[in-house]
Amino acid sequence: MADDHSAPPRDSTTTGESSAVAEAGGGITGAALLNMARLREFATLLIVIAVVIVFHVKTLPQTQSDPFPSVFLSPNNIQAMLRGITTEAILVVGMTIVIVGGAFDISVGSILALSGLACVFALKCGLPTPIGVLIGLLTGSLCGLINGLFVARVGISPLIATMGMMMVARGLVICYIHAAGPVRSDDLPASFAAIGKAGFYGVRPAGEGGFLNMQGFWVMVVTLATVLVGDVLLRNLRWLRQVYYMGGNEKAAALSGINVARVRTVTFVITGLTAGLAGVLNSARYGTASYEAGQGIELQVIAECVIGGASLVGGQGTVLGAFLGVVLVNCIKTGLTQTGVPPDWRFVIVGAALVFFVTLDVLVAKRRRGA
Repeated sequence: MADDHSAPPRDSTTTGESSAVAEAGGGITGAALLNMARLREFATLLIVIAVVIVFHVKTLPQTQSDPFPSVFLSPNNIQAMLRGITTEAILVVGMTIVIVGGAFDISVGSILALSGLACVFALKCGLPTPIGVLIGLLTGSLCGLINGLFVARVGISPLIATMGMMMVARGLVICYIHAAGPVRSDDLPASFAAIGKAGFYGVRPAGEGGFLNMQGFWVMVVTLATVLVGDVLLRNLRWLRQVYYMGGNEKAAALSGINVARVRTVTFVITGLTAGLAGVLNSARYGTASYEAGQGIELQVIAECVIGGASLVGGQGTVLGAFLGVVLVNCIKTGLTQTGVPPDWRFVIVGAALVFFVTLDVLVAKRRRGA
């Protein structure tokens, strides 16, 4: 089906690039940047494969009697990595959309904590599990809506607006827990705990277990479904693809008839919704609500989006690319741990990698502007 003039061209949505980006580069430069965007996901995937191979070789068993090919590729380690990326993978879905639109949200970690608290508080009051989950999701969405209204309608900088939300949301969680005490897993219904701990068909693994029996199987299913739906919608939903125009050139987008304020507000609502979902699943997984939940995760999520191809100046990025950025960062962290790299040096190496990719993004953005 052909696209009309109100939506980005088909090629641009497939690659996560708006036509405004190509026009900004001009001529050969714009075409080169468009081709770079088409290859970014594939390049990130190749880097992930290379990292896996390196750590596979580095952690090969010392004896032939070891049943697993390597420590890095052992079932236990793979399951641990899959469980470990669920929160970040859900958060990058919303973060990618808001970054593509030319903004960012540093309150997602605090919204995660507040949404998880709202969910478990509702369950503690005796509400059914579906209602408690819905309250958690609505809490995240409401926080996102407030962020969006302040940024899009009032005109406050995304940094200031989301920083304020970060402090307010985290403060509410701290005040409640200090006043009422931490929530124990005994206070929550078994049906809610099953969301985070049940394996395939409700069977929890014993020993090594199988991949279909692994603990937290349904959390991983929800995570992958969220990534898949987010990627498909951002690429193909005509209304949502307007964020590429908005991020590429906000003034031109407004002149073309796009309601920039409404679209930007919706991007923050989506970010809040994904943070709420991550908060609910996090509370189900650990059986509690903690004021430390999601602390410091927001900057890492933004960095993982950039590593996956999203541009901090907007107009470029895909959910799949951001998800690959999450996988890459966590593979590096896990591999460094298993190869015996001291914690201090792990921070140095991961930090240097993040700086490299962000620097690359800045250089590409300058080239796009013709600087």
